[in-house]
Amino acid sequence: MAETLMPKKIKFLTGLLATGGGILFGYDIGIIAGALKQLKLHFSLSCTMEEMIVSSMLLGALFGSIFGGYFIDKCGRKPSIIASSILYLAGALFLALAQNYVTLIIGRVMLGFAMSLAAASECVYVSELAPANIRGSLVSLNEFGITIGILLSYFMNVAFSNDLFNGWRFMFGLSSIGAFVVIFLILYLPPSPRYLLMKGQADAAKQTLRATRIHQTEQEERMIDQEFSRLESQFASAPALKCADLLGKRVRYPACIGALLVILQQSTGEPNVLFYANTILSNMGFRSDVAASLGAVGLGVAKVLATIVCFLLVDKWGRRTFLLAGSVAMAITILGLALLTLNSNLENTSICTDDHPNNTVAFNTSSSNAKSSDPTSPPLRYFALILLMIFIAAYSMSFGPVSWIVLSEIFPMQLRGRLFSFTTSLNWASNLVVSSTFLGFMKQTGGLTWPFLVNAFLCIVSVIFIYFVVPETRGKTLEGISALWDNGLQYKEKLCCCCKSKNDIHRTHLISASDSTDLDRF
Repeated sequence: MAETLMPKKIKFLTGLLATGGGILFGYDIGIIAGALKQLKLHFSLSCTMEEMIVSSMLLGALFGSIFGGYFIDKCGRKPSIIASSILYLAGALFLALAQNYVTLIIGRVMLGFAMSLAAASECVYVSELAPANIRGSLVSLNEFGITIGILLSYFMNVAFSNDLFNGWRFMFGLSSIGAFVVIFLILYLPPSPRYLLMKGQADAAKQTLRATRIHQTEQEERMIDQEFSRLESQFASAPALKCADLLGKRVRYPACIGALLVILQQSTGEPNVLFYANTILSNMGFRSDVAASLGAVGLGVAKVLATIVCFLLVDKWGRRTFLLAGSVAMAITILGLALLTLNSNLENTSICTDDHPNNTVAFNTSSSNAKSSDPTSPPLRYFALILLMIFIAAYSMSFGPVSWIVLSEIFPMQLRGRLFSFTTSLNWASNLVVSSTFLGFMKQTGGLTWPFLVNAFLCIVSVIFIYFVVPETRGKTLEGISALWDNGLQYKEKLCCCCKSKNDIHRTHLISASDSTDLDRF
């Protein structure tokens, strides 16, 4: 099968854009962990103020996902990436130069809005620019960048940890470098040819398509002409979609799949492991800050390595394969952690409490030896760390990158930005709910066992949902994927044959054959 080939320069710059945007995203997520202690000392923050500084970024991201989709569809993918980078830069400067608590909140909200807009616009842009045979790999580079950014933020936290009064300014200010890099990269990349076609600019779309495809021989020129003709005809025949059509089956099915996918993604427990890694590890027996921090770095390394595996193989093995394998591994490991903590003498800890003197970590000392005892024996604590690393790795090779690949592929072109933004808003809202209730749930249930059991149950639900509902989009054109929804859920013949007529089954074969033919041409 002939493959569509991108010029090396365009492929390299597109990959750098996806990675660079992800690094910026991950850095701003992770850097607050190290900066928060210094901010507390510098501004005399109460625990409630600390929580507001952390959550204000999530609130900004939620607002960005709600309103950013309209901007992406109205103004374009490339302008949206530029706008998000400028907002990143402004937010970083607000934080680095902050003189009071209010300025900190404003800067964090700006960063959250920029992160949300960047995540949606970059994934949509890369998916529309890339050929089908490498689309998954290029989109997954964004998640790879996020893992690198988180790991980088951990190292920056260590580097500036001794400068208690100004270290946080450097931590926040460094993200402005990433914003400049993203702006520089996007200026050298063309607009999305599919977006230009959607706006009726056929000549510009064809010129852009030629710029993103190798055309050194007559055969390659013919393949580009065939690809453009196919795109043009599919756009001409595609029904016009407006926001009023959101309840139609052509939009309803992919929107529901995207919504449930991101809700389950956040509900499986990975955000809690990421944000509260030190607390969890401390409860597992890694009592010192150094031991817990080193364990957290181990989780970060596992996240990076697993994302690399996904990047290398997702276009070969398929989206569903990684989602299913990752969900099964997550269910097994988090259930193992729940059983491991069931009989452990865990302490109820809290990151922050206003009732405790000096806003330090409080411990429940209802047990006579609560402070002096080690919650788990050394073999068990290291086994727990291994299970946590496997859990993080499973997420990072499945839900982490693959969810965003699927979201960038399944939505109809006319509403892709808004639907991507809708699911992103659910992602941030779910993240906010899950992260803000974890410590309270852990305290009320007496440890980690019940939170882990709930996560295990939701991982099992994810396996069932992915197996029966989520389609395989590997190797299909974006237009071919959109055609899957014309008659509803028509992609699982062996599971849904009882719900389909013979004409529907015949149409499914025609769609599959058409998609295969399209791929053979490129």
